[in-house]
Amino acid sequence: DPLAAVLELGQNYPNPFSHSSHSMTSISYAVAAAGDVRVQIYDTRGALLRTLVNATQEAGTHVVNWDGRDETGRVAASGSYRYVLTMDGRSVSRNMVVVK
Repeated sequence: DPLAAVLELGQNYPNPFSHSSHSMTSISYAVAAAGDVRVQIYDTRGALLRTLVNATQEAGTHVVNWDGRDETGRVAASGSYRYVLTMDGRSVSRNMVVVK
């Protein structure tokens, strides 16, 4: 799969993720070449909840943390979420679970 050689998205840790006052979940990802990278979190309806990364990044492995909040700072509800790594019109995604 040529896509797998370009984008690699790890499973968030911890998963399930409990969003207490100071908790975070980490998402690791790798890109094979420098470029414009986005990492975004969506709810089960496909609505964008939060953009964690929207930047030009160098090739290599990167890690971004999510505090369980949406763009306005509200705590996300318990449930399943999808996080998506996008670069050059290609994307890969994984699921995570948020519990209270």
